[in-house]
Amino acid sequence: KKWALDGPYLFKVPRILVNRERFIEFLNIQSCFTINDILNALSEMSNDFGDTPVNKPCQNVIHYIIPLLQEEGTECIDQSVMLPDQGYVICKASHLAFNDTPWCEADE
Repeated sequence: KKWALDGPYLFKVPRILVNRERFIEFLNIQSCFTINDILNALSEMSNDFGDTPVNKPCQNVIHYIIPLLQEEGTECIDQSVMLPDQGYVICKASHLAFNDTPWCEADE
């Protein structure tokens, strides 16, 4: 497959291979993603798309990784981290306002 601008940014082991541990180890496939893997994926998307919105396949990746970021909490995110705005343009967190990030919940 030609990946062009739709990834792969993160790799997940297909269900059919989950029980093939030796094969997975041989291929050096991670069993889970770290926060740095997720932030690097967003940074790669930013490099690939620049100031334009990411395409639909990448939007699907974003929908997958935003909840992972939310689980980690905001302490792992500084102002230089790349995050999506509501139009799916990836930019520095310091350039986002609260209303740019519908995926972010307000503090009580």
